[in-house]
Amino acid sequence: MEGNVTEDLNDFSAEKILEYLFEAFNSGSNETEEDDECTSSIGHDLFHLYLLIPSTILTLLLAFTMRRKYTALGLLDGRPGLIFPMDIFGKSNRFSYAAAWGCIAFLTSDIIFERKYAVDLPGPLYLKAFYALLSMLIYGMDYLPLFAALSVDCVFGYIVGTLYAWLFTAVIIFQALECTLKEDHIEVVLEFIRVLPLLLCQLYLSISFPVRLVQSIRENRKFFSSMQRMTVFELEKSVHDSWEGKHIVQILRPPPSEPVPPETRKEKIMAQIKRLRKSLLYHRQTDFRYSAQLLSVMLVGSMILYKVTFEIIYHVERLYNNLDAGFISILEYIGFDEEEGESPRTTTFRDYIYVLYYILIALRGSILASVSLAALIGTIMILHMLSSYRNNLQNLYKGNTTHIPPRTGKSNPSMLIGSMKYAGYQVGYIAWGFFIQFLVYLLISVVIAVIITLIQSGFYQWILDKLMQTWPVLLIAFVLNFVQQMLAKYVFLQETGNTLRLNNRRLLFIFTYFLFFYNIFIGLISCLMRVIKSMILGSIFISRLDESVFPQRFQSFDPGFNAYVGFMHIEMAHTNPVVIVFLRLLALDVGIRKQSKLPFKGTDIDIESAGLTRTVEKKSKRYMHARNNWQTMYTLLNNPSVRLYRKHHIDYTKTVLNRRTNKTAIGDNLDSSAVEDSERTMALELSGIKNKTRDINEIKIETVM
Repeated sequence: MEGNVTEDLNDFSAEKILEYLFEAFNSGSNETEEDDECTSSIGHDLFHLYLLIPSTILTLLLAFTMRRKYTALGLLDGRPGLIFPMDIFGKSNRFSYAAAWGCIAFLTSDIIFERKYAVDLPGPLYLKAFYALLSMLIYGMDYLPLFAALSVDCVFGYIVGTLYAWLFTAVIIFQALECTLKEDHIEVVLEFIRVLPLLLCQLYLSISFPVRLVQSIRENRKFFSSMQRMTVFELEKSVHDSWEGKHIVQILRPPPSEPVPPETRKEKIMAQIKRLRKSLLYHRQTDFRYSAQLLSVMLVGSMILYKVTFEIIYHVERLYNNLDAGFISILEYIGFDEEEGESPRTTTFRDYIYVLYYILIALRGSILASVSLAALIGTIMILHMLSSYRNNLQNLYKGNTTHIPPRTGKSNPSMLIGSMKYAGYQVGYIAWGFFIQFLVYLLISVVIAVIITLIQSGFYQWILDKLMQTWPVLLIAFVLNFVQQMLAKYVFLQETGNTLRLNNRRLLFIFTYFLFFYNIFIGLISCLMRVIKSMILGSIFISRLDESVFPQRFQSFDPGFNAYVGFMHIEMAHTNPVVIVFLRLLALDVGIRKQSKLPFKGTDIDIESAGLTRTVEKKSKRYMHARNNWQTMYTLLNNPSVRLYRKHHIDYTKTVLNRRTNKTAIGDNLDSSAVEDSERTMALELSGIKNKTRDINEIKIETVM
């Protein structure tokens, strides 16, 4: 027997090994294709095409719950109106909107990764792009009633949303069980894990819509109308209970006193622990709410990360099992262990097979570790983006443009375009960031795994030779850097580096002269490390639009960051709590006047309490005018920076700038001294205001009756 095996192994080569591996892989692939042949009786394309019929009808019916504002108001009582899927600046129904977007996320990933189209007709390959665009339009129309049911906020809308949510949930469960029930229990569990985020989103909608329906019926809301008028009491309560009202209450309170600096070692350690905990853990703020659009974008990005991670792990495991069977078949043919009398060629081939098998195990571990690490870092980046969004938006509320560039030099249309691009850009950047991180981590882990495998297999002499050649260079670079740091702190600077004052100047000049030549070689290594660090940090932060990958001077070349800047400025302009509360208080005051039918009436509004303190006596116009002037003066005295935003000051600034612009064109016809005087006056005013500027959060407004 041994002789026959030896004769066969004379013809055994690398081609024979690959032939065995390909046979095992093809057999496993055929089994996979046979498993995937089980298609659901609910066709993907037909289901979404037929769903267009009820979606269109229900969308038109939901449109009749809205009234037009300007066009043909006398026709059909101003109905139908224009319905919208979601208020991108709204803060209500945030989680329901996010769950609805999560239902569409898997459809998008199916188009990208599995080529599942709602319309897939035979034809040239270039038509696939048009099929993808058409499929997205069909998916959007199919799910439009689900979004519109949330936006119209009426009984009929919640009935439509409930029926739609139950329909989609039933279809998902049926498709998951239809094929997997024919397999073992593991396949059933894996299929449910595959669609777990989608199923959770559908279940949330299936529960939240009926709950909203019951609440709307109990509140006696209109069945087929979304126009709900608020009474003065309801408007008053909404101002007090809203997060904007809580934010105003917070900023009008005196700032907390500065904490006493720690003195003892124990107090310093505890303070350091508190700072570390504050920087690592998320802290909820009751006076801030994330918008529905942002939560939806982050949920869609998280679901795509989940789906791609699951698919990679699932297919890698199946591929590994097939290749493992191929290696086992080869080892069964040539023998697992060395036997007496076998040829050296058989022993050599067995050693190579074991090395390849160990590399396969290392590659499998590298892929699993890389995809898990990429998914973990992607999730952490999403959480950090939420926290960064809150900090950046609050800074914009205060007028702080340290991180987000100001609108200077950018047109309003470009800001709006960036805001419209942000949602899609963010999801796309999250997906690409995951793949780039996965490839970078895979490359690093494969190199480490191959080195460890070679060392375990006895091929370590080459690695030792390279280490012996490079360790002196690394040691010298470390020593020189350490020496420079010690000399700079204790020899060349006064007071051990606490002040930037030089000491021992002549010795410094000598060391600078000789270290120049050494720093050239260290600079070569430092440049290489700079490239490596840039690649690693770039791969980590590539998915974050709030952090530009370009330097500050070249941030305009970053389309993702520009989209984020436009999104943030649009959010700041339309969700500023100070402006919103101010407008609500004006509407509340107008409502009180209409209700009391008094032309002029003083009203004290205290947003820190649940009610209003009203005075019913009439006030003259002269009194109201004097009171408003006094309040304006008091506010400006305590907040000089507000002067920059007053209308007359802005007009004055524009006039001076226009004069400066036209100065060259007009030439001698313009009195340059007048322009210079006006510019000098404006500069003095601005400098005086800046010296007295306080944080906008500390605005003090005193209401005097």
